[in-house]
Amino acid sequence: MLLKVLFFNFIFYFSILFFGLLLLPILISRTLTRKTVSIWSKCIIFFLTKVLNIKIVFKNNYLKEKEGQVIAANHQSAFDTIFFLAAFDKTIYIIKKELIFIPVYGWYAMRLGNIYIDRKKKNRIH
Repeated sequence: MLLKVLFFNFIFYFSILFFGLLLLPILISRTLTRKTVSIWSKCIIFFLTKVLNIKIVFKNNYLKEKEGQVIAANHQSAFDTIFFLAAFDKTIYIIKKELIFIPVYGWYAMRLGNIYIDRKKKNRIH
């Protein structure tokens, strides 16, 4: 099992470099960026299911196809962020500001239109 995990980790990080750096010019278009990130996330889901034999069950009883939705996910791993990018056409996250400084990830996250918050600044109600 350890070899499978290591193999998956190699695929995961290599795919970030491959998609992220090789396809860097697609950042000129938000539409192309969305499509590229969607393809990347679907590839990651594919390798999760094939390499690590993970079964994913997603029952969509509440989300409608053509309506905007707000999903509050208290995630404990990066899986849900990758899954939502694969499952929905337009996914925008509210994420901490520090993430924009991560090379490759930050560039794509900004281009997707994610909303950044500065957790150090607190709104105070008097």
